[in-house]
Amino acid sequence: MADWKVNEVAEYLDISKVAVQNWTDDYSWALSAEAAPGKGRTRHFTPRDVAILVEVDRQSKAGVLHEQIRLALRSMITSGQFDTVEEYPEPRVPDGSIPASEHYRLMLRAEEITSQALRRAERAESDLMTAREKIAKLEGRIEEMQRAGSMEEVIRLNREIARLEYRLELARKDGGEDEA
Repeated sequence: MADWKVNEVAEYLDISKVAVQNWTDDYSWALSAEAAPGKGRTRHFTPRDVAILVEVDRQSKAGVLHEQIRLALRSMITSGQFDTVEEYPEPRVPDGSIPASEHYRLMLRAEEITSQALRRAERAESDLMTAREKIAKLEGRIEEMQRAGSMEEVIRLNREIARLEYRLELARKDGGEDEA
């Protein structure tokens, strides 16, 4: 990827182009010559430059004063913290809150959870239908038994219906997670 320009850095940090230009002037001693080339020349930012400006942005947004940022950068540069930066930071979602890959991972996880919930709901619906069919069959058998006069079997079947209706009600309350 080609070096970033002012507008790309500004967009990444969600700040104005003027702020990027001011920071490159204020911290030119920490940046590459391409980032602060002088009046009238196009600024080009290396991955190291962007990493430094990300740190300036982080500290500025935390309310750290310019002189304290300068001291912190000097310390970070002296310790070699920016020496191994070779790649540009990962793009962020439009509001700048998280890297795009994390946003994508979270979206995939949300889709997975939604899919699991839909499968559970379909199973619950199927279980409810099965329970309703069992209840209808048992009620039919009760009518037959009542006509035939077998009250013991009627009582047993009524109890079975009551158990099934109770489980059906639990399944409704639990969002379909209880097996019928």
